Amino acid sequence: MANRGPGRNKFKWTKEQDVKLIETLQELRNEGEIRPDTYLKAGSLTKIHEKLEQKLPGSGIQKKPHIESRMRVLRENFNIVHALLTGPNCSGFGRDPETKMVTAEDAVWDAYLKSHPEAKKFRDVPIKYYDELSMIFGKDRAIGNLAETPADVVEELENQEVNDTMETSQIPVNASSNDSQLPSNSVFDSDVTSRRQKRKRDDATIFVEGVQSAARIIASEIRESSCRLSRALGEEDNENKKIIYDELKKLSGLTMAERHRAHFLIGCDSSKVGLFFSVPDEEREIWVKSLLEFA
Repeated sequence: MANRGPGRNKFKWTKEQDVKLIETLQELRNEGEIRPDTYLKAGSLTKIHEKLEQKLPGSGIQKKPHIESRMRVLRENFNIVHALLTGPNCSGFGRDPETKMVTAEDAVWDAYLKSHPEAKKFRDVPIKYYDELSMIFGKDRAIGNLAETPADVVEELENQEVNDTMETSQIPVNASSNDSQLPSNSVFDSDVTSRRQKRKRDDATIFVEGVQSAARIIASEIRESSCRLSRALGEEDNENKKIIYDELKKLSGLTMAERHRAHFLIGCDSSKVGLFFSVPDEEREIWVKSLLEFA
């Protein structure tokens, strides 16, 4: 129940209210109202409030600040745990499927918390809704890092240019014991040698600059192509997940919770997507129940 304190509108969320909020967010995610990379569409907060009013009549939950602030907390907590389990410093961490708790040796925890103190609150508590929040807020990375990026190529070329210049400047001019007896045109010969060396350096500089320019253009094209591919894959993935959910809604023998769990299990595994659509319509409900039973 909402309690008004001095100057503030305080609200303590119950377990049931959290469950209904997450359930509502899953529904809106399936409907395309929530995207992991853009937070909420315009008007989505109103839809969340309307759905919660139906699920929890008389709860007193308001759009602002109750739902807005609770979603912020859920997203922040998910990001912390997601980084803990999948980030670059996640080595040694796991998650117990039974207790729902993050598992790691004390030494691993202690080392991680030195640079990520915000994760301390999740050390000894179960993360009950991580799977559901992964479906709501999670974002797949379709494109990995290249072993050597165009920026690395440019840096390598620049280093090579510096080395070439240094090596050229350190070439000794061999002197003979009879230098004093050389004719006066020996000065001209030295000048020719110097100009040749300078021309070589200039040619090398022009070549390197040309390669650098080409590398920058390639880098730009790769970034743009990667972005286009990521958007295309994301749109296709979202469309496939919506189709799966529509098919699951046709299975009258599934509860809402079973439908959401099946949607998560199938949507996160491309091999299961193919299997799901290969099963005849009349056998699909039995297949889904078997999946839920043995997952």
